[in-house]
Amino acid sequence: MSNSLKIIETISISKDEILEKYSQMNQYFIDCIRALYGECVQGVDIKCFLPCNIINKNGENFLSILDCLKGKAGVYIFMNNDSVPVYIGKGGTSSSINKKAKDLKFRIGQELGSGNKHNTLSNNIITIDSMLSNNTITESESIEHIKCFSLIVISSGDRINDGSLVQDSIDRANNLETILISLFHPKYNK
Repeated sequence: MSNSLKIIETISISKDEILEKYSQMNQYFIDCIRALYGECVQGVDIKCFLPCNIINKNGENFLSILDCLKGKAGVYIFMNNDSVPVYIGKGGTSSSINKKAKDLKFRIGQELGSGNKHNTLSNNIITIDSMLSNNTITESESIEHIKCFSLIVISSGDRINDGSLVQDSIDRANNLETILISLFHPKYNK
């Protein structure tokens, strides 16, 4: 007896489908989605990086490449060679005693480092790929995997303004991360 329910062979959503289905979404989030699909949109601060240019084999990563993200809150997206989002995270969104240390640059630096319990992407690659391949993936293998990704960063605005948090920037980053994860279902978000 055959089952009438089945998963479609290709699961994807186009930019036009997103914008049509969610046309009532806040304009900032619509603009971010357009920018991610390559449209030139004013008011969206988007930057691209290659982790292979930042990660150093000696453990001293070239984080100065990320200096433009100091004091910012926002969302970062790691994409594979097929330009598919595989991990989406946020930075500069939690309050802390050391507010300056927890900006977007700091958080992405954590993701690109080895031997770091806060490297969620590396830890998720190890867990998920080990289960999928029935083979143990090491931390160094996961870092090599990350080096093959591209990185898109959307700054939602300043995180620090005269020592206080700019709540709108933080709220936009938190909401954008939730929206993007729900739309793209990245492999390494769990």
